[in-house]
Amino acid sequence: MTGSDAAAWVQAVGSVAAIVAAGLLPLWHERCKRKAQRQEWLSNLTALAFEVRDMAMAVAKAYRSEDSLYATRMGDDADEYAPLLEALGSFPSYALTDRLHLIALLHLRRFASHGDQLWRAAVSHGEALSHNWEAKEQAGDLAEETVAFVEGVAAFK
Repeated sequence: MTGSDAAAWVQAVGSVAAIVAAGLLPLWHERCKRKAQRQEWLSNLTALAFEVRDMAMAVAKAYRSEDSLYATRMGDDADEYAPLLEALGSFPSYALTDRLHLIALLHLRRFASHGDQLWRAAVSHGEALSHNWEAKEQAGDLAEETVAFVEGVAAFK
């Protein structure tokens, strides 16, 4: 093989390598973008989980409070948690590729819906809260379950 033949082979191999790299670079970039998007979705899911936890604790406090009008003083807005329910409802479940993350979203929606119902009852009934033992128990259970669940969600990576 002559020097010009070797140079031609080096040029050919270099050209093929450049073509392959040019084809793989967009794929690698897209993969990195998807991974960053997935991390953002998980971060958003975790933030929503903490909001649901805070809601559950506020609901439980409203039902536990010695001051039966606590709930109405805290916001006297029955729609206080409507934005949270909307955010959970519009969260793109298709973006959650892991089965456990999807299950977490469904549980958070359930916790938030139940908490919203209890909150609306607390706001609308005010003084009657002190005698509603079943609702007090539900509010306490909701808070306990939600806090435990959110600790697990916060561990998502």
